[in-house]
Amino acid sequence: MAAGRKDRDALAWFADELRAHRSAQGWTQADVAAKTSYSESLIAQVETCRKAATPELAKALDRVFATPGFTEDAPGVPGTPGTFGRLVARLRNLPFPASFRSFAPHEAQATALYIFEHSMIPGLLQTKAYARAILETHPDVTDDVVNERLAGRLSRQEILERDDPPPPVVCALIDQGALNREIGGRWRCVISSCTWSRCPAAPTSRFRSSRTRGRIPAFLVHLPSPTWGVRPVS
Repeated sequence: MAAGRKDRDALAWFADELRAHRSAQGWTQADVAAKTSYSESLIAQVETCRKAATPELAKALDRVFATPGFTEDAPGVPGTPGTFGRLVARLRNLPFPASFRSFAPHEAQATALYIFEHSMIPGLLQTKAYARAILETHPDVTDDVVNERLAGRLSRQEILERDDPPPPVVCALIDQGALNREIGGRWRCVISSCTWSRCPAAPTSRFRSSRTRGRIPAFLVHLPSPTWGVRPVS
């Protein structure tokens, strides 16, 4: 991800810690790459703040450096993050646009979300293909930038599958035009309406349309809830 000055300052926390741990062991970037099964170029980009570390890389680094607090996952018991895992959690909002970052922590902790969208499927409900098609239209983006922004956007859907706390109630009012608009191909758009089918709330999710004469057709998505309702947009 191409980082601005403030982003680089934030990424420097992770980079400095990685460099310090590596130097303490007397390892080269190539050594760290081999021990974590990542490329040397990626390790170099992370250390020079040109790329944000992923949670998977952070976990691999915690493992090879045996950082304080790190434990592996066990059957039915999730592991705990170490130094790098805790740092990457603080940096998880960097793949989001600057205008969205302040909202991301609130979305992650929300018990209810109310969304209105008249142009596109809301980001929280987009499929991978749909989101990629949108992100690829941004000016001056590379494949790496698109992939990192895509991973960030899809990671938001984790709140729909969580167990503790329970998933939030999501009410999304979506204009019919957003569903009919072919972004990344017709089926990529239509399938977006079923993105949450894999989440525990899916059996009680509702998706209905409104076609009221003289009003704008709209869709109301309400999950998780045993009831559904649709209100036309006047």
